[in-house]
Amino acid sequence: LIANADILYNKQILELGAGCGLTGLVASRIVAEYEQLQQHHQGQVKQYQEEKEALTQSHEEEKKNDETVNGNDTTASAFLVSDSNPSGKKVLLTDFNSKVLCNLDRNIELNELDHIASTSKLDFYSQGGTNYEGGWVSENQQLQQPVDLIIAADVICKPSDSVSVSKTIYDILRPGGEAILVSADAKHRFGVDIFEKECIKTGLVVNSVDVTDLCEGKLLPSSQDSDDPCGVRQTSGFIDGMSLTMFRVLKPLQ
Repeated sequence: LIANADILYNKQILELGAGCGLTGLVASRIVAEYEQLQQHHQGQVKQYQEEKEALTQSHEEEKKNDETVNGNDTTASAFLVSDSNPSGKKVLLTDFNSKVLCNLDRNIELNELDHIASTSKLDFYSQGGTNYEGGWVSENQQLQQPVDLIIAADVICKPSDSVSVSKTIYDILRPGGEAILVSADAKHRFGVDIFEKECIKTGLVVNSVDVTDLCEGKLLPSSQDSDDPCGVRQTSGFIDGMSLTMFRVLKPLQ
């Protein structure tokens, strides 16, 4: 996410099976910084426009002949482009466990991301996988708005999870939306080996890549004795020899 922050800009984002919320909090921080930059640009544009209007008014008051002010200003037009798509979207961190959700709320508060991130209970065993327009069912059976991007890490532990997660992705995404999911191999996370097939069955398009091939191979230690530049050995659940796959799942436009 940090290396490809632009995939988060101007999107409604949902983390599935958030746990402690690390992935969603990182996304929230990136979005918060982006929004701050956009607000700064808005302030600059507003100041530029006010100064231009004041200058134009001054010229009109002072002119004593047929001089006119040229209203074409390509600099202003170029400047306004950066403000054309302000973010304004929220990052929603979801999980099924109520205690986990309480902890997520606390983590959001500790990281001062309340203005960007929120939480909601989501059971991916309660989604049907048939809503093309997008929209997922909350615990009170209310239909919630679809999102542009789903992020998820380590949410599959058994074959039935692959079935339910694929259906949930289909329902949560609006057409053209994407889910990015990272999971350990089937030797360590049962059911991952059928995830791609279940997604295709649901109507999704899947591309997968070995995480060891990303970032010049620096994300994961290549062997038990190799360096660990990202500190992945310190993370819960990782063991040497474990391979990770990143799935990019697209909900195609019809």
